[in-house]
Amino acid sequence: METPLPGLETPENTYTPTSSIRDWIARQTWTYAKTVPDQPHWYLVRARLPQEEHEGWSEMYEAIRDRGRKHRFMGRTYKYLQVDEYDYFTGPPGLMNRRHHLDADAEITTWNKDAHPDPIQQAYDLGYRGGSR
Repeated sequence: METPLPGLETPENTYTPTSSIRDWIARQTWTYAKTVPDQPHWYLVRARLPQEEHEGWSEMYEAIRDRGRKHRFMGRTYKYLQVDEYDYFTGPPGLMNRRHHLDADAEITTWNKDAHPDPIQQAYDLGYRGGSR
């Protein structure tokens, strides 16, 4: 079972992903957003997914919408859903993002490289090769 986030220990705020969501996440080829290296994250574009992956996209999108926690990032509020070591969040319609889980209580206004090790090196250490993971 996933460890609840600080301050969110109540059952209604604890999310345990279904096996279908975990399987869907694992099947995806997440593209590293190399144009914003100071905000390291990966993304998916729904229109580029095979049709058979759209149902999983919808399930994940609904999980983020229904069970995600609100968090401020660069002056805007987003809903994030933590699954294992990643936070998943949606952007403009048809775009889904993930980033390594960070401190759930801090509003992030810039990427603090002193507090968090080099995310590019971490991506390589975790197996990132050639634009997707």
